Amino acid sequence: MDTPIEPFGLEKETSGGLENDVSFILDGKLIIVAEHQSSINNNMPVRFLGYIGALYKKYLGKQVYADAVQVLPSPEFYVLYNGSHIWNKKGLELSDAFGGRSGFLDLRVNVIDIKPDTKDIALSDNQELYVYSVLVDKTEKYRKSGMPTLHALEKARGYCISAGLRSGILANWEELILMFNHDFDICAEHEYRGEIKCKRKVALNFLRMGLTVEQAAEAAELSLAEVEQLNSLNRSVTAR
Repeated sequence: MDTPIEPFGLEKETSGGLENDVSFILDGKLIIVAEHQSSINNNMPVRFLGYIGALYKKYLGKQVYADAVQVLPSPEFYVLYNGSHIWNKKGLELSDAFGGRSGFLDLRVNVIDIKPDTKDIALSDNQELYVYSVLVDKTEKYRKSGMPTLHALEKARGYCISAGLRSGILANWEELILMFNHDFDICAEHEYRGEIKCKRKVALNFLRMGLTVEQAAEAAELSLAEVEQLNSLNRSVTAR
């Protein structure tokens, strides 16, 4: 049985300008926060510190002011690195920046090389991150071949499924689009707009509610051709 995964990220409009690459809650108990890097940056713990504070505030909502201790998912932080230079440090500590002075706060970031030829051992220990790294690698390769981003992601997802990879990340096509939007700017490429971030998500919701393609296109302010293509892609994924 696949582990339940809930995409849970930050958006600039609601988090004071912060926006992270990818984060999700795993089985309601663990929050995974990951950032992509193609260049070496040993100050990543500072960035993650800002992210986790904003994510917890979002998670608790008004309960952040409650008297009783609120249960939080425990955090894990990862840099998914695919740069050409060797990043020797596999663990980054916030306390490394304290100049040898002690403090009451620390945060550890695990650096994982996701290039397929490196076979980083950390990926073999975490199925969700491994599947995610394969999705990223395949999507990037398909995009470089000239394939539109949404099609590239759909093909990468199909590759993972046909390869027998199991992960909650693969289970929901609509949520996968939202999870990958920041990395590949899917919304900008397909002119997504709207309060819930993506016009295509709006159109998908209306189609699943039984509206016709014409009605969904009008409601989501998309072209008829674009919604027809979206409907076709959704049917092919659902049929698998």
